[in-house]
Amino acid sequence: MKKCLFCGADIAADAAFCGHCGNSQVTADAEVFAQSPPEPRQEPEHVAPAPPAAYPPPGYSAPQEAPPQYPPAGYYPPQGAPGYAPPPQEPTALALAAKNYFPWLKKGLLGTKEPIHLLFAAIVPLVITFFFTLGTASQMGWHAGAFFLTGFFNVLYIAALPLAVWLIKKFMEKDESATPDSVFAEYSSYHNIALPIVFVAMILGIIVPVFTFGTHIIAVMFQFVRLLSLGAALTCLSPSRDDSKAWLKVVILIFVYIAMWYIVGAIYTVGMNWGWRIRW
Repeated sequence: MKKCLFCGADIAADAAFCGHCGNSQVTADAEVFAQSPPEPRQEPEHVAPAPPAAYPPPGYSAPQEAPPQYPPAGYYPPQGAPGYAPPPQEPTALALAAKNYFPWLKKGLLGTKEPIHLLFAAIVPLVITFFFTLGTASQMGWHAGAFFLTGFFNVLYIAALPLAVWLIKKFMEKDESATPDSVFAEYSSYHNIALPIVFVAMILGIIVPVFTFGTHIIAVMFQFVRLLSLGAALTCLSPSRDDSKAWLKVVILIFVYIAMWYIVGAIYTVGMNWGWRIRW
């Protein structure tokens, strides 16, 4: 017995038609067979046997990998390349001197032989020169040309003395350790005590009327500052008592001092004539 594929009624196993619905069973069996083809036969996959392991002959050593290559010490990639970092820069001599200036100034309040950069050693003498020129400007009628001309020669005066000391040390004493920086630094440190004196003289020179007794006091203070510059130069020179040329060196330095004093005084007189000629 079997069931009809269309209505499900029981029919004979070899019946070609269903007695209930009349549908052919042969056609239905063929359609079912066509719709369900037999599954293809799967053949087992052939797996190739693994090759026998190869062993190195006796005495064989495997090649070693090359060590990684690093750039040499101090090498930096070119600017603009990936990973570029600017190399660290050493501080300049001027930057180190700027950092050490105020400790040097405090240490050398009454003079020191510790060297410092020439630009920083020139600060105190230049300030003294400016105060000196400003304090005498009222006596020249505040004439601009006389002010700048007198200031220029005051700078030459205060720089001529340490220059003379350095030339004496270099050519007469043959002192190779003496440099312009060291000589001028020591010379500048001896002017720290003159700075407040010339500052007071400058204030008095501005506020005290010209051609009064106060003007004489101001002139004495300014000349005292000039003598301090001469003393600073002689201290920098400090020749030995056993030196046969010691007196000659002192005479040369005093001659430079008097010559510069005369030149600055002449310029000062010219400045006074300019100022008062315009005023009158």
